[in-house]
Amino acid sequence: MKTVKSGSRMELYELAHGVRGYAIKHKGSVYIPLIEAITPGSGDVGRFLDSLPGDFKQVKIPNVMSPQLRGMLERRGFRLSWEYPQGEKVDVWLKP
Repeated sequence: MKTVKSGSRMELYELAHGVRGYAIKHKGSVYIPLIEAITPGSGDVGRFLDSLPGDFKQVKIPNVMSPQLRGMLERRGFRLSWEYPQGEKVDVWLKP
């Protein structure tokens, strides 16, 4: 999966077949703040989530707003945690 450095301009690109988004590699982990299906309902996002963590020691998906994505993460063993970048509380879904 293609990743970018923290602080890079946020541009969508293909993360996996049928899935576009944005992924940031940081200290062996990957943050994926944006995930979307190119064709909604195709199952591509679910297959992408199933393929994680790949080459990363931990996958972190912050700021999950979609109840549908939240359910997909829970069913795949992700757990809710919190981080405090710049003093602000941010939800982060983790898959070790």
